[in-house]
Order: sequence, then C-alpha cells, then structure tokens
Amino acid sequence: SNAFTRQYTVTFNYGWSGQSNSTLTKTHIFQGWSRDGKTLIENNMAYNWTAEHGKVITVYAVWDTQSVELPMPNSRTGYTFGGLYLDANFTRPAGNGQAYSDYETTGECTLYAKWQKNEYTVTLDVNGGTGASGTFKVYYDEAYNSQGYILPCSGLHAGYQFEGAEGSFELLVRKSIGKYQPFFRLHYYKSIGEKPPLDETLCSFAQLKIEVDGQIEITAGEGDGPVHALDTALRKALERFYPAVAQIRLTDYKVRVLDSKSTTASKVRVLIESSDGTDTWSTVGVSTDILEASWFALVDSFEYKLIKDLERRFKSFL
Repeated sequence: SNAFTRQYTVTFNYGWSGQSNSTLTKTHIFQGWSRDGKTLIENNMAYNWTAEHGKVITVYAVWDTQSVELPMPNSRTGYTFGGLYLDANFTRPAGNGQAYSDYETTGECTLYAKWQKNEYTVTLDVNGGTGASGTFKVYYDEAYNSQGYILPCSGLHAGYQFEGAEGSFELLVRKSIGKYQPFFRLHYYKSIGEKPPLDETLCSFAQLKIEVDGQIEITAGEGDGPVHALDTALRKALERFYPAVAQIRLTDYKVRVLDSKSTTASKVRVLIESSDGTDTWSTVGVSTDILEASWFALVDSFEYKLIKDLERRFKSFL
C-alpha cells in the first residue's frame, strides 16, 4: 500500500473439511490525522502545537472502515451454523454474529464459523410393557453410551421377554440422525423349498440380485431351510465387495409370535445373534412373513458388522 491507501485481508475459517477457507481483500483510504484516533484534526494537516510545547505528542492516522457482508457457510450435516466470530473461542461476534450482516473491518482479521451439534431426543417405548420408559438427549456424532446413558434391560410385559437387538437399535438411530448409508441395494430375492429334499442336508434354494455402487451381483445359495439358503446367497453376493462378511457367524436364531390372535397371519419377530469371533451383537426383524423378518435381521447383522469395522479404521462413519 502507498501513503494514502492500505489493504486488509479478511479470512473466513469455516472449521470443517466440507468447505475450504476463503479470503477477501478490502482497500482502506487514508482520511487524515487525529489526536484521539477518532476526531480528525481541523483542516486535516494544520494544527497549532504551541500549547503542547515540551510534551510527547502522538497523532493517529485515521482510515475509513470497509463494510463486509458476512457469508453463509455451506450446510453441515448434523450441525447448526452459529455465526461468525473474531476469536476461536467464540466470545466476540463479528457484526451481529449471524450471516448476511455487515461487519466493518479495521485491520487484518480471521473470522471463525461457529458450529453447534444438533440435539436429538430418543424416546424409549416399552411396547406394551411397564417400566424402562422415558426419554434422553443425544448429540450428533456421539454414541448414546458416550454420554453416560445405558439402555435399560428390564421391564415387565406379560408373556414376553425383553430382547435388546442393540445392532438394529444403533442402525435405527443412525438412520434417524442422518448418519447412515446402505452398503447395497436389493433388487429382489426368491426362495424355493423342496419336499422331499434332494439330499439329506439341502432342502431349500435362494436367489437374489443386489447392487453395490452401480455394480450388479446375482447369486444363488442352497441351505437347510429357506433362511439358511438366503443367508448363503447373501454372503456370496456381498463377499465380492466386503470380504469381512466371511467372518460373521450366526450363533442364535429366535422367532416369536407378536399377535397370536391373527393365527398364521400374525406378525413374527426374528432375533438373530451374530459374532465375528471378537464381538457379539443382536439384530431384529419384524413382519407377517417369517422369511422377510429374517431378511431384515440378516441385513442389519451384516451392516452393523461393516459399520463397526469402518469405525475402527476411520474413527467415524458418515
């Protein structure tokens, strides 16, 4: 800059990887001299210094202020924009602290975007039982147990036993807060049973078609029953894309009728317990079709395993 103008750079620090920081340059024009930094000396350059004889005299250069329209950052999943601030501790708001307001620059500065994690309410529904109900708050990208919350595992419901299905529960929460991406898309599955069986062990066949990142996979499987055949076919299809699926073993399989009044049209709940040799988890599926309920529980089991592997590798899953 010369004696009559100077330039300031304003840096916008957005504070996350989804948007690059940006800068803009403002030119300030010299206005004159002042004894207090505000009021210009009369006639700009003429001043009677006689009364100040013997004193140390300080005069200040006065520059015009430049107004900056504060931008609105890109949206950030799970967060709410809380304004732009002059400090990284968010104690001094720029302008009125919000976007689209004017901020008068006086020198080089960095403006910091403040982000607040969205808060969600989780409601526990005992589904006809007693006790163990209520609500609690969780924040985006934080596991419920990291905040000291422990899901209840007790309560009474005549004729029922509480079953946690923590794998399906976590997937449900992820879907609710927008932190879930499916690992594949199902086009169709088919199941056929043979009676009498063709041999002593295999009596059912399943075929399915899935899509992963635009790639199609069609596989078939045989098994000792329709669920076993469907499990075999799904594993064969997914192992091409996700080899870790081969580590999953089904360790328990339970079916419970939820509404006996509907007889053979009743809804059933399928609870599957799975293990990869290190961890054990449970998933659940509900439908009037026992095979569909089993499918829901199987898919949850595989996706839960894959998500946990990603979390271990990258520390977060988007």
